[in-house]
Amino acid sequence: MYFGLMLAITQDPDEFAKRLTDPDGDEGFYNTSPAISPQGDKIAFITNRDFFFSLYIMDANTGEIITRLAEGNRSPNFEELNILTPGLTWSPDGSKIAIAALSHGYDVVYIFDVEEEDIYTLPIKMGWCSKCFLVVDGNYLAFVGQTPKQTDIYTYNLETKEIKNLTNDIFTDRDPNWSYDGKTIYFSSDRNSYKNIIDVPSGFKIYNHDYSQMEIYAIDVEAGQVKRITDMPNSNETNPIVSYDGSQILFISDLNGINNIFRKKWYSP
Repeated sequence: MYFGLMLAITQDPDEFAKRLTDPDGDEGFYNTSPAISPQGDKIAFITNRDFFFSLYIMDANTGEIITRLAEGNRSPNFEELNILTPGLTWSPDGSKIAIAALSHGYDVVYIFDVEEEDIYTLPIKMGWCSKCFLVVDGNYLAFVGQTPKQTDIYTYNLETKEIKNLTNDIFTDRDPNWSYDGKTIYFSSDRNSYKNIIDVPSGFKIYNHDYSQMEIYAIDVEAGQVKRITDMPNSNETNPIVSYDGSQILFISDLNGINNIFRKKWYSP
């Protein structure tokens, strides 16, 4: 009965949302990874409408294409966009866009100046890099970086060019998102009860760890302390987004068998 009720109330997206791209009208182009600007007037997204996966900006109200910022698959400097996990993000003032992409065999982070359409590359090279998010003042970037050993949450200071590994452990950490005051990063991880590296006992082996479940955590950027936010057995919780005042968190969970958006009351650590 529960699943029957869910099916009964399910709506087609066209019934409650406005379509901005149309596969019937635009020759079936693949459009993915949308990121709306802080002002709500533009959407950056990845599409293959020029036969290569490229970065475009559209009008958020009409869907009209404003500009193409970058052409993918054309040069070693911009070899391939991570179309599934690009970490496409805007700066708080809407003047810049950050995105991870493949270049010369490594994943790097590009910063685009939206108005001038200039581009520069951050001195970051990872085996895999995704989920980039610029903090409120636009001077810090949080991203997921993968090395041959592990996957961690990193920050990068755009002014001092300092890179910092925040989690630095053997667990998988992903989906970072800043609090609005820039003091906390929310993320998902398979660490279960191991909040910090000092909690991991000597002789711990990852193959003995139950890494099948993802939960939501928060880390204090300065102190490096991790707090667990969700504990929902037999489900995965990912992609946290915190409210402006830090009192509520939205996240995705498959608690009922399929991915849905959940909300949890929370007070920022």
